[in-house]
Amino acid sequence: MKKSLMGAVALCAVCFPSIGHAVTIDFNDKVAGQSITNEYAGLGVTFSTDSGGSTFNAAISTFFPFAGTPDPALTNSRDGRGDRQKFLNIDFSSAANGVSFLYNNYGGLFIAGSVKSYAGATLLETLSVPNDSGFSLKPVVFSLNGITRITIEQPTDTWLFAMDDLTYSLSNTGVPEPAAWAMMLAGFGLVGGAMRRRSKVAVTFA
Repeated sequence: MKKSLMGAVALCAVCFPSIGHAVTIDFNDKVAGQSITNEYAGLGVTFSTDSGGSTFNAAISTFFPFAGTPDPALTNSRDGRGDRQKFLNIDFSSAANGVSFLYNNYGGLFIAGSVKSYAGATLLETLSVPNDSGFSLKPVVFSLNGITRITIEQPTDTWLFAMDDLTYSLSNTGVPEPAAWAMMLAGFGLVGGAMRRRSKVAVTFA
């Protein structure tokens, strides 16, 4: 009976998994100038750029020395170099936790940006990205969880910047499929049956 009860609980746990494993996107499978929008949708994230109006794609650049030597990184440009936009947007398919990334402002000494995180339409955090005359990496780490969108903003949309090594984990908030519901109901049935059997009390008359 104890085994049946434990099995039923395990069956229900399968139907409702917890927060997913951490994912890191480093863009190393992309090439310079490549357009990026929903290429990572399978990992629960999409990217876009805009300047407060129409929304465009983001693109890869290999000018930024993120790993000591230039390697692929995502920019606020539609082609990875020119046609720059003011905002680079990161949208998650469900609430994201433990979010961080590396930022590079391409040596913009007088160009200081900001990074904002949202849960739906609610602003969660605003982080300042310091300016830098070099090309050093700026770790951006969010202290709050439940993020559905991140916007990286420059005060001018004529300056190139990039991000890399986006790390996050997604909360599983999806609605169970019919097969999952069937498994869940079967698990509840096993739990109920086990509890009924345990509640029976044998009565003996002298």
